[in-house]
Amino acid sequence: MMNDDKISKEIIMTNGNRHEYENVFSYQTLEYLFECRADKTNILKRKESAELEVKENFNWGDKAKYGKLFCSFANNKGGYVIFGIKDKPHKLVGLRSDNFSRKDPAKITEYLNSRFSPTIEWEPYDHEIDGKNFGIIYIYPTKEKPVMCINNDANVMKEGEIYYRYSGETKIIRATDLQKIINERIEAEKKSWQDMIFRLAKESPNNLALLNLEGGTLEEGGTKVLIDEDLLSKLKFIKEGKFVEKGGEPTLRLLGDVQPISGAILPTKKVPSGIHRDYIYKAFFNGECGLPLRVFRSAGLSNSETPTTMVFC
Repeated sequence: MMNDDKISKEIIMTNGNRHEYENVFSYQTLEYLFECRADKTNILKRKESAELEVKENFNWGDKAKYGKLFCSFANNKGGYVIFGIKDKPHKLVGLRSDNFSRKDPAKITEYLNSRFSPTIEWEPYDHEIDGKNFGIIYIYPTKEKPVMCINNDANVMKEGEIYYRYSGETKIIRATDLQKIINERIEAEKKSWQDMIFRLAKESPNNLALLNLEGGTLEEGGTKVLIDEDLLSKLKFIKEGKFVEKGGEPTLRLLGDVQPISGAILPTKKVPSGIHRDYIYKAFFNGECGLPLRVFRSAGLSNSETPTTMVFC
């Protein structure tokens, strides 16, 4: 029997074999999500969990609540929000209007980007069962956790808060779960460095150049090439073996000679003279400083202000 708290994991397991579904709205997924009770065929079998939330209507006036919910899923394993299901019991009533299908996804993304960082990735889907329409949104787990609120909204969200999805509810993240995210990010960064060093060891130093995506510089043998900020934000990378002439990601092609610029000044950042511990956390999550604990100690902060007892609330 599938575990309701592990939807994503169980959906991709069939007869003991693992299958990766690129489409998060595959037939198997929808069958699982909308499976009803045997005694009541219009009552959803699933309960709300760490990866599932149901709502009766879609109302963009509640966008702050939706954003908080999306953020919590992104900081955990990801999850589904189904619109058109009544609460207690979870009856399949369908949506009463076409608000969901008419809402421009770009507007939702624009709102999320104005309230959270890093970006929350999500995907909508319209589903129909026996003439009833349902709206589904899948929120992908964020690779660079945690997603943090960067702007207040409607007394629902506050700047600096981090939301996390627990079993059937969205809450401000607990200190233990935040520490777990930090540890996982540190380990992922270590592995990334290990993989990069392993690949570099196979190449001759004369064939390599260093691209700094934050500073916008390409350096080789002491010579630096500056990349314009507007162009830098548009750069994307493609996996090995995935390059195609048409239909792929946009790529940068350099042509002609590189002209030197005399007196070029590399971009700099302003640092507040009085550094609060919140800046240290944000700088760490943005990759601008080392472990918060080390920075706290070097700044002479007391143990009561260390990450082990700090809660964003």
